[in-house]
Order: sequence, then C-alpha cells, then structure tokens
Amino acid sequence: MVQVKHRKLYRLSLMKFLTIFWLWFFPGQGGRTVFSQDFPDLDFKHITYHDGLGGNQVFSIIRDARGFMWFGTENSLARFDGQTLRTYHYDINDSTSLKGNAIGALLVDRQNQLLIGTDLGLVRYDRNCDRFITIPESGVSLKRRNVIDLDMSADGTVLVTYLYHILRLDPGKGMMTPLLNLPEEKGLYAEDDYLCQTVVSGPDQLLVFSFRKVVQIDLTKHVLAQTDHPCGLIHSVRSVHDDRYLVSGSNGLFLFNRKDFSMLPFSKYSGFKEFDHLEFWDAFEDPWGNIWAATDHNGILVYKPGRERLISIKADPYNDNTINDDFVRKFYLDRENIVWIGCYRHGVNYASLRPSKKFVIYEHMPGNSLSLSSNSVLSLLEDKRGNIWVGTDGGGLDCISASRDEIRHFRYTGKSGIPSDAILALMEDRAGKIWVGGYMGQVTLYDPDRNTWKMMTPECSFPGCSGKHDIRQIVEDSRGKVWLVTNGHGLLRFDPVKGKWDSYNTLNSDLVDNYALTILEDDNYRFWVGTYNGACLLDPETRKGRSFIYTEKRTDGLSHNWVYSLYRDRKKRLWIGTANGLNLFIPADTSFVRITISNGLPGNVINAITEDRRGHLWISTNNGLCRFIPDSSSFWNLYEDDGLPGNYFSRGACFQSKAGVLMFGSDQGMVRFDPDDIRPDTTIYPVYIKDVLVNYRSILNQATCSAEPQAGLPVVVLPYGKKSVTFQYGALNYLNQKNNRFEYILEGYEDNWISTGTRREVTFTGLEPGTYTFRVRGCNNDGYWDRKGDSLKIIVLTPWYRTWFFRVILVLVIIAIILGYVYLRNQSILRRNRLLEQQVHERTHELEVANEELLANAEALDHTVKELESQKTLLQQQTEELRATNDRLHELNRMNDRIFSIIAHDIKNPLGTIQGFIELLTLHHKNIDEKKKEEYLEYIRQSIQKLLSLIENLLLWSSSQLKGRGAHPEPFDLAEPVQENIHLVKEQAAKKNITLHFSTEGKYPVFADKYMISAVVRNLLSNAVKFCRQGGEVSVGLQKKDGFVVCSVSDQGAGMDEETKALLFDPDRKKIRAGTGGETGSGLGLLICKEFVEQNHGRIWAESTPGAGTTFFFDLPAEKQESGV
Repeated sequence: MVQVKHRKLYRLSLMKFLTIFWLWFFPGQGGRTVFSQDFPDLDFKHITYHDGLGGNQVFSIIRDARGFMWFGTENSLARFDGQTLRTYHYDINDSTSLKGNAIGALLVDRQNQLLIGTDLGLVRYDRNCDRFITIPESGVSLKRRNVIDLDMSADGTVLVTYLYHILRLDPGKGMMTPLLNLPEEKGLYAEDDYLCQTVVSGPDQLLVFSFRKVVQIDLTKHVLAQTDHPCGLIHSVRSVHDDRYLVSGSNGLFLFNRKDFSMLPFSKYSGFKEFDHLEFWDAFEDPWGNIWAATDHNGILVYKPGRERLISIKADPYNDNTINDDFVRKFYLDRENIVWIGCYRHGVNYASLRPSKKFVIYEHMPGNSLSLSSNSVLSLLEDKRGNIWVGTDGGGLDCISASRDEIRHFRYTGKSGIPSDAILALMEDRAGKIWVGGYMGQVTLYDPDRNTWKMMTPECSFPGCSGKHDIRQIVEDSRGKVWLVTNGHGLLRFDPVKGKWDSYNTLNSDLVDNYALTILEDDNYRFWVGTYNGACLLDPETRKGRSFIYTEKRTDGLSHNWVYSLYRDRKKRLWIGTANGLNLFIPADTSFVRITISNGLPGNVINAITEDRRGHLWISTNNGLCRFIPDSSSFWNLYEDDGLPGNYFSRGACFQSKAGVLMFGSDQGMVRFDPDDIRPDTTIYPVYIKDVLVNYRSILNQATCSAEPQAGLPVVVLPYGKKSVTFQYGALNYLNQKNNRFEYILEGYEDNWISTGTRREVTFTGLEPGTYTFRVRGCNNDGYWDRKGDSLKIIVLTPWYRTWFFRVILVLVIIAIILGYVYLRNQSILRRNRLLEQQVHERTHELEVANEELLANAEALDHTVKELESQKTLLQQQTEELRATNDRLHELNRMNDRIFSIIAHDIKNPLGTIQGFIELLTLHHKNIDEKKKEEYLEYIRQSIQKLLSLIENLLLWSSSQLKGRGAHPEPFDLAEPVQENIHLVKEQAAKKNITLHFSTEGKYPVFADKYMISAVVRNLLSNAVKFCRQGGEVSVGLQKKDGFVVCSVSDQGAGMDEETKALLFDPDRKKIRAGTGGETGSGLGLLICKEFVEQNHGRIWAESTPGAGTTFFFDLPAEKQESGV
C-alpha cells in the first residue's frame, strides 16, 4: 500500500550531502540535476529465504497465465500466490522433478505453459500434475547445457539461448532443433566469443547479442546486419519505444537502435554519467516512460526523461519499506503495474507503481529526532501557519513544520512549557495562540509570535474541586470564550476579556455527569456534552439542560452511555459516537438511529468523527477507519493493510485543515491524507482453487493428473466414504490479501452462494455419490469482485455395495438364505414334533400305567359325563343347524311359491297370448290381411318383450336372493346408464304419448356396480312409464349431496297412499297394481332395485301424493366406501 514514512526526514541532511557529492564527482550535462532519494510513493515488500524462498539470489521472474509469480534462484524454482511459497528443487532420483537448480530464464509460451531454463537444459512445467517434463535436444551436442535466455517469436516458436548455441522449439513439438551453432560460424564469430542474449526483433528476425558483437539474422541464419559493441558482458536486453533496446552490461547501460544499428552509452541520451561508471544487470521502461536500471551494488537508478531527473533507490536498514538489497539483478513489471525486483543477496522486492491510496504516516523511530517522539498520538492541530501539532502520550508535544522537513519537540520540564508529557487537548484560538491541555488539570498557552509559554490555572467554583483534573478537550465558542472539558470536574469556561473562570457541574447545572469527554456548540449557543453517563444539551446562560441516557427499554435511544465524540455535519445533523456504535439524533421526536458493526462499521467504539469536502463522514474506531456516506448509507472501511499506521485510533485525535486534509491519531502514529486521494482499488484479482484435501491429505494435483477435464474444468475423482473434503482457495492479490472476501457454491449439494468472509477454505463431510461442481469467487479489500472465479468438478464414486448389480445379487442371496432358513426351520420343527410326540406318548403311557387303578372309576365317570356333554353339544348344534336349514327351506319354499306363482300367472298369460296369435296366424293366415298380420305380430312382439323383461327380473331377483352374484363396484358417471335406459324405454313411452325429460350438466361420478345400477334405473323408468298417465311426463334428475349422488325418477300418475308406499319393497306383497295402460307386473322390479341399491351402499325410497304422481329416489356414494359401511 502506498504510504510515506516520515522517519525518512532525518536523512534530509544526508541527502543534501550526497547531492553535493554526486555533483562534485559526477557532474551532469546541460544543467541537469542528480537526486539521491527514495520514491515517495513506493512501499516495498520483501520475500527472502526466511519466507520460504529457495535461495536469495534471484535471476529470473515471471507471472504465468493464471497469475502466479515464479522466481528462479541459484538453487531452486519458487511459485508465489501472495501468501505462500511453493519451492521446487532438483531430485536426481525423481524423473518428474525440476531438472537443474540454477534457474537462468523463464518464459510462458503460446499454450500458456511455463518453460524453465536451468543449468541442465530446458524443462516444461505440467500444471495439472505439478511435475516437470524435460525437453530434449535433437541434432546437436551441447558444450554447456545452462540456458541463458528464452524468447518467443510471433508464431510461437521458442528460441532457447545457450552459451554457444541457439535452439528452436516449435509450437506443439516436444523436442528442440538447432538454429545457430557458434563454433560452426567461424566467419561470423571469433573463437573466444560466446552468446549472451537473443531478442526477437521482427517477423522471423532475431537480434543475437554475444560478448563481442550484435548480429541480426533471420530464421534461416541469413545475416542481415552486424556490429561490434562496447557493452562488455551483456546481462539483459529490453525493448523500449522507437525500435530501440536497453542493453545492460558490465561496462554500463547502453541504448541500441535497430534502425541504424548503433550502440550508444545511455549517458549520452540521459545526460547522466552514472550510467557509464556502474555495472548494470537489467533495465526496463515503465508505462510512464521512466527508465529503471539495476546496478550491481548501487541499488536502482530511475531516469525520468520528462523532468530530467535521476532518482536513486537504495537499501535503508532503518526503513522496512524500501528495497533490502543494493545488488539488483532482475526487473519484472506485471499487468497490475507491480514492479518485481530480483536481488543477489536478499531475494525479491516488489511494490506497486500505481498506488490507489496515498497516506502520509508520521511515527516514532528510536534515535531519530526527525520523527515523532511517541507513537501514541492523543491530539492533533494544524495552525494557521500550516504547522501540525501532535500531542502524544508520554512523548510530549511535537510540531511538524509547514514545509514538513523539520520537527520540533517539546517535553515537560516542570518550568514554562507544556503542562505534561501527555498532551490530551490542543486548540488554536482566534488570536493564533495554542492552548495545550494535559493530565492533572494543567493548561498552558503558547504564543508562536513570541515563542513564549504561559501557565493557565483553571479555577473551580464548587466544593471538593482540587483543580487536578485531566483536560480532555479545549474548544473556543462563537463568542470567543474557551471551554475546558475535564474528566471529573465537569466543564470550565474562561472569558479572555474579563480573565474570569466559570464552572458547570452536576451541582450547579443540569450537566449529566462530571466526567465529561467532549463538547459541541449548536446554532443557539447551547452545548452538547458527551460524558461517561450519556449526553446532555446544556444552556450555559440558564444552566438548564436535557439528558439523553442509554436504557435497555428503548431501541431508539442512545446506544451507550460512554459518549466519545460529537459532530454536526453540513446538513446540521448531529452525530454522536459512543463505545457501542454511532448515533444519529432525530430532533423531531428526540430519538436516535443506531449504526453499528452490523450496518457496516469496522468497529463499535467511535473515537472521532469529521467530514470531508464532499460531505462524507470519516469515522475513526477501535478497528480501523471508515468513510461513511449518510445519504446512501455506504460504508468503506480502511485498515492497517490499506496503509494506515494501525487499526486502533485514539479518542478525539482528529483534525481537518482548511485545505480539507484530514489527520487522525492512533497508537501507532499519525496518518495524514487528502480524502480525494484515497480511491478504492478496482483491480480484479483472480481467484483460484489452491488445493483439495481429502481426510486432510492433499490430492488436487494427483487427482487432476489422472482424470481428463470435463467441460473445460479439472476433475477430481473421489472414492466413496471419505470423511471430509476440504477446498482451499485464495486470490492472487500480491499487495493486500488480508481482507479479501470469498463466497462459494457446491452445485449438486446446495443451491445458493455462501459467504466465507476472509476464510480461505471450506470443508464438506459425507458427500453422497454423484457429480458436483465447486465454484469459488472473491473480491478485493474494496469490494470489487472476480465474478468468474475458479471451478472444479468433483465426482464421488458409487461404492460397490450400492451398485444395482450388487443389490440384485444381495437380494438373491437373502432370498436363498431365507428359503434355506425356512427349510431348515421346518425340518427342525418336524424333528422336534416327532420327538415330542414320542416323549408325550411314552410319558402318557407311564402315567396311564401308574394311575390306571386310581383313575379307573373317575375315568369311567368322566367319560360318561363327557359323552353326555358331547351329545348335548352335538344335539344343540344339530338343532341350530336344523333350525337354520328349516328357515332357509322355508325361505326357499316361499321363493319357489312366488316364482311358481309368477310362472303360473305372469308367464302363462303372455305365452297364452303368443300361442293364440300364432295359431290364428297359422290357421287363417290366408284370410287375414297384411295390416292385421302386422298388428298380431306386434302383439306377439310386445308379449315376448314383456315375457323377456319378466324373466330378466326374475333371474336378477333369484340370483340376488340366492347370493349368487355380489356387487362389483367401479367409478362411472351415473348420467351414462340414465341416458342408456331412457333410450330403451323411449318406444314404451311413445305408445302412451309420454314425454321423457332428463337434463343435466357436468358429470356425476359414483362408485358402484354399473350393471346393477343400470338395472335399477331401467326398472324405475319402466315403472314410471307404466304408471304415468297418457300424455304425461316422466322426468329424471341427478344432484350431488353430502358425498352422494341422488337420482330421482318422477311420473305424473295416480300416486299412492301411505299404506301402498309402506308395502312397496315387501317381498310378500300379493297385490300388484296395473299400469295406467292396463300393464301388469310381477312386483319383482322394486325388490331388485332395493336389493341392488343396498348392495352398493345406497338407499332407495319413494315420495308420492295421491293424484299427483310418484317420485322414486336412490342415492349412491360418489367415492369408494370402506368395507362394512
């Protein structure tokens, strides 16, 4: 994070000396100036051997396609993700390990694969399997196998530079082929020459830099141009604008122009001779046109062409935020404008060239007089002259000059000067004098114009006031009076004109508590006072006031009684900071709106509040700094990792200058910044899955190496039954990872994204067999999300004992076991029964023999009694059976009598009619005309129809009486049999000019025997037509009622009296009425209707009024009835 550590101030005199030294010994040209100073905006971080780096000598650096940083050292290769290092070494017994330890070059090819040039050749890193593959050479015998340089042409051809050879690795090939062999080019290179660097300069063109010359060739080795150079041993060649190259060598830094093939010292371009006197290992041009050059023992030189300045960046043992080594070997600028610096002795340094937050930090450095006297800052003030006054806890008072290049220290001496070494309050009055308050009630007044101090002795006007009270705050009101806020003795007010003191406490005013902490004046010359017992609004003229105290009963009251800060913003809103959150005062109903951590604050202890020029509130807490926008309720929290000196800020230590610059004091120093310079980091840092742990053992690389990707996602196949699966992930944020937040979803297991906060792993237990996709995404410290994130497919295999094959086999085995068990059980039971029978027989025989004489008479008597009882029981059973048989026979006889009566009467008459007409037609058919024949045939047909109907009813009734047929219910629409039977009786009704009426809408489902119900409907319709008057109407109706469907059949006949109605369903009824047309009947129809309706869980009844017709009703259940209903 970008910050300026003002402990550097002590080096100003040294800087001036160095400037004179450089100008004296290395004079510049054209009036240019040499500066030796640190970049003020660079905050370097370091990675060394102690952090896990394989070695401290770093020769190569690169960032791969996924965003990982790779460092090549003298004895290992290291991968860095911003938090952890993974180091790879050469293992001669492992063919998949890194071949070689000294890493001289790194390159990411067109397939986004990492190529590593080592002291033993070229290897490729297999990311999926986390292993290395050696790339062999073909057609060449290498004298020295150490790879010096790697570069890539536009078509993806990789050029590998060795000491005496250049090999090419074509895209998709697994073997290198020769391109240039120095010993064979005797006409081009001297015998003692060797290669240093190879640069692709254009389509199919190369610049080959050797120890003595520069040669431009094409890929067919045709020489296009060549020249000798004075660079000495070339360590690096980097392209810059205008087809030029920075050449770093043992003889200095040079600028090579490919257009005219010239090589000039960089000093002639820059005007600084320093580039001629040092050995340079690397150089590059940053996006702003600055030239960075790495020296062998003089740190980094940065040339700024626009300002014609040369900046020196060197190691400083007293400053952890600069580079840690002056022996610089390698530069690498990544896509986020982070400069990575490889050093010879102390590993890697890196810093951002585009800081998003510019904090100026002032802190204490032991032994450094140009730093703060203490890190614990209690009060702040910027006076009218631009000087910054810093009150510390134990270090006295510091004054930073307006030029920021000098710090004056004031310590307590017991004489004139500051009141103590703990400065709690600072204030500049309208006369320009500085009021200083400390512990034990001491106040001093400093006159900057005269540089004099005056002791002020506050006077108390109430009993028990000793005057020894801490001064928490000093404020000048709108009338020029000075208020002292004391911790224990209330408020003290001083009138500078009259030179008098006045006091306000709980005895002489409505002040809520004498332990006051802060004060704020409103527009009506009333004062808000924050204490350890709530807040109050006090009128100094009347000494009356109103208190606001925390209570658990009110959710809209003050959130805590300890009131640390008060602030009125530009919209006249009052904000009260307490030990448990921020409170917004609502004057309309004197309530408060509470704002706490749950709303977005970084901490609940509100130590200070101020406002920037945009109307945003800046709030210091016990856990960071917050920018709060009240109108949108937007929170932006900043922490130590964002560049602040610490997270714990001091109570009331806050000040805003007239220029809008804000200052806050903390226990780790003071921070000063312009709010407009504090911008959120909008960089999207890629999120990646770091590892997968199964039962706490890493399996990611092993699993992805053995399984083919699916839908572009790596696949991890897991056997069933693993207790836990842990996914570890992170973000490739190299500057500030601590407060990066993450969320994940395991598709196939859950439906929603789940936030893990800053936690970087999640564990699942008991995953069922199936296919899952784990996705994770994250955001940086300022809330900008990588929505793409990273994904991984997980396949949990089905165990063999849960496969269908195993289940079928298991079922068959279980059936076989059950059958075997049953068979063996039965055999065992049979054997046991036979044994028991034998034992019973033997025992019975023994008992019979033993008791034969004693039980002879009793046995005989008992036998007799048993025989009598048996005969009695048998006789009773036979009697009951005879009675039942007799009843049944009586019933059968009655039925037979009835049947014979019907046969004798109802069947005989139709048969007689049929016989008569048949004889008439047979004997006299010649004398009978056709019309008469048709009439006789019609009589015969009607008699047959009547006979058939009678026989059908007779058979139905007989079968029901004999219980030869039971009901077979099924669901059907009752309207269907009604319609069918209306059609059957249409002809019968038409003969009597009777109208059949049936109108229904919808369906009337019932659950019954459709055949039986059709017979019921048919009999009721036939009876209705039979007894309806000539020209009358027969109507059928259906309705739903209480889970039943009720069917009604009405006629317009003569009706019935109550006596006739009572005998309708009597099987012994003798008298059968004739129809209105003289129709006769057997009386079986209604018996059949009753029998069939009741068998289907229904009822049948009739309603009739003599002379007004009759209506028969029956109902049927609409749904299936339980058995027994």
